[in-house]
Amino acid sequence: MKIKILFSYVEYIVPPRCRNPRPVRFHDGEIELEVPEIQSDAAPVAIRATYKRDSINPYQMEYRWYHNRLWTAVQCYRGEPQFDKETKDASKYAMYSDTIDLRSKYRLENRDFGMYLSIVTNSKVQAIEYLREWAKHQLIIDNIRYQPCGEPHYVVMTFGMGSNHGGTACMIDGYYDQNDCNSSVFSLLERESAITKATEVATQRGDTKSLPIIPHGPEWEILIAEAIQIKPLEQRVRKFVGHIKTDIEGSTCEFEFEVSATASEEEIDKEAREAAFNHVEWSYRQV
Repeated sequence: MKIKILFSYVEYIVPPRCRNPRPVRFHDGEIELEVPEIQSDAAPVAIRATYKRDSINPYQMEYRWYHNRLWTAVQCYRGEPQFDKETKDASKYAMYSDTIDLRSKYRLENRDFGMYLSIVTNSKVQAIEYLREWAKHQLIIDNIRYQPCGEPHYVVMTFGMGSNHGGTACMIDGYYDQNDCNSSVFSLLERESAITKATEVATQRGDTKSLPIIPHGPEWEILIAEAIQIKPLEQRVRKFVGHIKTDIEGSTCEFEFEVSATASEEEIDKEAREAAFNHVEWSYRQV
């Protein structure tokens, strides 16, 4: 689908009889972008979530797998679909119009399509770069707009000070940093491990009213195992940046190394030394 986007932008122009450039707003920005349109068989359902809002009308939400990413047609927050307060239906993304007008006195903004770009500091070139990048995260499947989303997973969370002041819970979240080796994060394939961890935490905190632990959220059905990319804790790695420096000016350099997520401080220090020696060469001669 081709979309024409009209936008405003600011350029710094030197006025007549002046030496310093001043910001001037223009409203003639225009670019045509193409959002890919595919059929559902090209983006198969990878994860299906069933929410039992009541015993009669359960709601099913589908996560589709396309270009090694999860996509959904429903607006989500922290891994949970957002429901309209009036209709009680899931809030779906608005479909694109042929022309999107972002011309404004103050901001390039369209909340329906997730466009947020200030025209105060962005030139025409920067605005075009932003819009082209925006188009890379858009997709239409069977004439329905989809957006990329994070991988839903379990997170063990605590609230309050313990001893039933607050509590312990196994929640669902949709954001995960691959460099985050939080031992409280579990993939959807690790449901029992998440329950075990939450039970241990609740017992240690004295949150007896939180037991037994029942994970919040829907019932999950994993249809494409490849879509579950959060690894078990023992398979995760932590990335570090090391520094080498001598007394000679300009000799500082950086290097990267990885260690297991469960590595101790001593193991990290040992790995850093070994990685540093791979970047060091020396020789000597008798004088």
